Amino acid sequence: MRDMGNYGSKMSETREVIGQGGTNPDQDINQEEELFKSVVEYHVTAVTEHIQTKLPKVFIDGHSLVKVALVKDFVNCGKYVSRSGLTFEGCTIYNNGSLTETRGIYYILDAPIYYFSTRRKISRDENEMQQIILNHVRSMRQHLKVNRRLLVSYNNNGISVFDKFVKGKVIKYPKSAEQGHLFISWVPRVPMELQYEKVNSISVYNHLVELEKEVVKFNITSIGGQAELIYNNTDTQIRGIVKSPDHEHKDIELMHGSFYLITHRRPSQRRGTD
Repeated sequence: MRDMGNYGSKMSETREVIGQGGTNPDQDINQEEELFKSVVEYHVTAVTEHIQTKLPKVFIDGHSLVKVALVKDFVNCGKYVSRSGLTFEGCTIYNNGSLTETRGIYYILDAPIYYFSTRRKISRDENEMQQIILNHVRSMRQHLKVNRRLLVSYNNNGISVFDKFVKGKVIKYPKSAEQGHLFISWVPRVPMELQYEKVNSISVYNHLVELEKEVVKFNITSIGGQAELIYNNTDTQIRGIVKSPDHEHKDIELMHGSFYLITHRRPSQRRGTD
């Protein structure tokens, strides 16, 4: 299945990467534990009008429509069909004996309940593939007691069937700054420990975010664009500037103890668009 920056020049010369082969592993672990113990509790109201205390493990940023995953257990449901129509992939929901195409990103709570794959293409016709999926799911249900609603991820070579999954929602968090198609949003705290590094500049396509002090940048996955998740773990505000050759410079300020999501959709291939 299809899966689905280069940092700025002013990155700290003493960049620290936790859990990635530091000189003192025990010290790295202690520093990581201390970081997450020091996270401040706070609430962020999203446009869904639900108060959220933690960032979802998978979601779609409502400003840029970039898909974001904090975990590796996810399925990216994006429709793809080659120009010839002979190569394809996608996702569908099985419910009450029928299939409905679905898109988005899904958090997977358990391993596939059913999996079938072959080295050769099962089919070169998508309509035929839908019937193959129905046949496999119906046969599986004769032997396994599973939920009526199933998520099926497929391509020419196979299918994966999931019975425990949660669809990521489209969420617009409060904007802290905007420059062209770059958005910086104030978001809730992370729900788990994540690998991270400390940086004082971040490159997002043709935008450069320069900060007066180091912040924590977490290791996350983004699809359909670029997303960076940062945390001001200092006890003071951090000022910065967003630079781009296509826009005026933008001054920003990161509140202490707060998390921010920086997103930018994948740029159009047409020149002059950002």
